[in-house]
Amino acid sequence: AEPNYLAFIEFYDEDFAWRYTPARPVGDHLRPWIFLLVLKKEEFERDDRRLPLPVITIKNKLALPPSNETSLFAHVHTQQEIPGSELSDLEEYLLSLQKTITTDPDQIYCRLLSPRHLEPNTTYQAFLVPTFEAGRLVGLGKSTAGVPAQKPAWDATTTGVDLPFYFDWEFSTGEKQDFESLVKLLEPRQLDPKIGVRSMDCTH
Repeated sequence: AEPNYLAFIEFYDEDFAWRYTPARPVGDHLRPWIFLLVLKKEEFERDDRRLPLPVITIKNKLALPPSNETSLFAHVHTQQEIPGSELSDLEEYLLSLQKTITTDPDQIYCRLLSPRHLEPNTTYQAFLVPTFEAGRLVGLGKSTAGVPAQKPAWDATTTGVDLPFYFDWEFSTGEKQDFESLVKLLEPRQLDPKIGVRSMDCTH
């Protein structure tokens, strides 16, 4: 993968990233109940024998993003054109989205991005983990009694934490292999004046 891109995962259901969020929006932000955590091999220990979900133990707390910023990396994407940019068109746009969901639901989906800045020539493991403490405890098979519903699964004071995960995959980055970097390698050359010129017999 290109190191200057962000890892991401997409879901067919456009509300899936927020469907089980036990919280109200704060202003325009609603924290998703899941997060895409991207780690290097040395930053975690993995245990696939844990139940009900496999678990990773985070060894480097710097690999955990601020828990109050998870809402910044979840959004809905649509292929549908927005009819206008004025606020007065918002209701019309929302109604058009509802029509699109009914007639062609493939045009709308949600996406989780990982804010992890990737390094070239590095192997990473991406994990889909719960962002709320209640979800984390359930994934570990523990009781949630007395746990505030909106408590995050980690915060700035977290040093090491066990995180269950729902899905994972491994990927590696290359070294400047995106389209932009390849274009920058192109060098102009002065062409021979004969290029593009050919004698033509117009006798007939």
